[in-house]
Amino acid sequence: MSDTKLLDLIRKQAERKLAGIKETARNEADTLLREAEQVSEKLKAEAVSKISAEASRLRERKYNGVRFRINARRYEIKATAIENVWHDAEKALASLERSGDYPAVLTALFKENLDDTPANSVVRVNPADEALIRGLIDKSEHPLALETDDNVHGGVELHWPDGTIVLRNTLSYRLGKLRAGGNAFIVDILFGDEEEQQS
Repeated sequence: MSDTKLLDLIRKQAERKLAGIKETARNEADTLLREAEQVSEKLKAEAVSKISAEASRLRERKYNGVRFRINARRYEIKATAIENVWHDAEKALASLERSGDYPAVLTALFKENLDDTPANSVVRVNPADEALIRGLIDKSEHPLALETDDNVHGGVELHWPDGTIVLRNTLSYRLGKLRAGGNAFIVDILFGDEEEQQS
C-alpha cells in the first residue's frame, strides 16, 4: 500500500475518531447543561421558598406588633372609660349629698339596720347631718349615742357598744365595695357587644 493511501486511511480513521470524540463531548456537554439547569432550578426554588418563608415571618411579626399596639390602645381606652364611670359615680354621690333628695336617702340609710343595732351603740355622722339623725334617733326611741365625724359623709356609721362591729352604711362605702367587686359589670355595659365579637 502506498504512503498516500496509508495517510488517507489514517486521516479517515482519525476523522472518525475525532467525530466520535466530538459526539461524545457534545452529549456530555448536553447532559451537564441539563443537570446544571436542574440544579439551578432546584436552588432557585429553595431560595424562593426561603425568601417566601422569611417574608411571611416578617409579615406575621409586623402584624403581631400592630395587633399588640391596637390591643394595648384598646385596653387603655377601656381602662380610661371605666375610671371615668367611677369618677362620675363619685361626683353623682357628692351631688346627691347636696340635693333636696338627700334627707330621704340619709333617713333610709339610718333606718336600714336600726332593728339589728344593739342598744347603746354609737351612731357617727357628718356634722352637717347631725340634726336630722338626732331627730331620727329620738323618734326611734332606740337607746343610741350620737357622735359627729368629719370623715363620715353620705350616710351613717353604727359602732356596736363592745367595739366588735362597725357597720358603715354610707353611699361612698357602698360605692367602694361595688368597685372592689371588680369592673366586670361595667365592662359588660360599656363594651358587651364588642367583647362578644372578640371571642
